[in-house]
Amino acid sequence: MQAVRVRDIDAGGFERYGEVLAPREADGRAELVAEWTAWARDRYGSEVAARELTIPAKPALLNFVEAHPNSDQLTVSFEQPWFLSVLPSWSGLESFDPTAVETFLVHPNVEC
Repeated sequence: MQAVRVRDIDAGGFERYGEVLAPREADGRAELVAEWTAWARDRYGSEVAARELTIPAKPALLNFVEAHPNSDQLTVSFEQPWFLSVLPSWSGLESFDPTAVETFLVHPNVEC
């Protein structure tokens, strides 16, 4: 098993993969979801599917890869920090190099 180095997303380095946007101000979770949804609608020029998912913590083991090479994905954690791992390039599982993975710690209510 190989250890993964984790950097705070605020420390830089994520710029080559996408943007990190400042937290939004809201009085509650529903307002926060509405604010991020409106931002995404304005940004992408179309309707967005806002989904609230609760995912239990998992062991620190990479057992699958979810790739989004052809579209943007807006992700916001409302209550807990989370890890975002990215690859500098992707050409399929057959060429997957776990040493190329870059992992960032993302704080609650920060979008990337």
